[in-house]
Amino acid sequence: MTPSPALGVQTVFDRTEYRQEPVIIDEPGETAWAHHGVAIAPDGAIHTADASARHLVILRGETVERVPFPGTELHGLAVDHHGETWAADPGHKAERTAEGTYEGERLRGRVLRLRADGVVTAELFGSETWRPCDVALSDFGTLDDRVWVADGYGDSIVYAFDVDGTLLWKTDGEETGKRFRQPHAIIVDSRSTTPTLLVADRANQRIVRLTLEGEFLGEFGRSALTSPSGFALDGDRLLVTELDGRIVAFGPDDEAIGSIGTPLRRTPEAWPNVLRDGAIERPRSVGVFRAPHGIAVTGEGDIIVTEWLIGGRVTRLVPQLPA
Repeated sequence: MTPSPALGVQTVFDRTEYRQEPVIIDEPGETAWAHHGVAIAPDGAIHTADASARHLVILRGETVERVPFPGTELHGLAVDHHGETWAADPGHKAERTAEGTYEGERLRGRVLRLRADGVVTAELFGSETWRPCDVALSDFGTLDDRVWVADGYGDSIVYAFDVDGTLLWKTDGEETGKRFRQPHAIIVDSRSTTPTLLVADRANQRIVRLTLEGEFLGEFGRSALTSPSGFALDGDRLLVTELDGRIVAFGPDDEAIGSIGTPLRRTPEAWPNVLRDGAIERPRSVGVFRAPHGIAVTGEGDIIVTEWLIGGRVTRLVPQLPA
């Protein structure tokens, strides 16, 4: 893998160099397998989770708030204009066994809206078999009170709901010429005058563009992506995490304009973790992305990345001004 910007590598994101800073949330000995997302609130706070997913973690400057989470996993996140967190919970969490392996029961998936005191104020329901991966709002829910959900681990369907939980429409992507296979992330793309939906159709290695009503508009990224997993908007750029080890930037014309990291050509044993003495453990390597999962961009332009790893890892990429 290519070293991250922490080691002085100049990225191709508009020729801007980024400095890597760790965001400390979990203890060094944490053994939970992190699988969470990240989102920015209207007040600039960073909403994410700890590796165990027992807490929604809210970062405001040096202040860290931990809100008990009543679900299984904070896999994909969005924050509305009330400061409440929408969490896509696929109903599965890998737990460490006495033998050092990771297993977990599968519960019913849910989408929850959570207040800052941990009280659940809404729940969305798609189907008995859905396992939602991500949730999207339009401008924190101020311009549109709909909620869009990508069910990537269950039925591979994209849903739209009213804020009160009424199902408005759903699509399996058939009209695109190929059914969705693991729609893992969803975002409202507000870079043009007419907002659209973007869906990271991960197993099909593409990004699908829909109207807010679910009509197919086009697709892109097939030649540039291998495992699209998370979305963030950064000015006129779309940033996409690739689970196999990199972040790709797309310009306003949907062309790939740069990346950080190098995708895996073959999957190492126990990836994204490592195998030591027969047990799966967290990797000790620094300066490279192992499995970028969630992504968000702050108002200052910092890129926040979460990774799918034992023990969890959250990284802040800070843009460096020219000397």
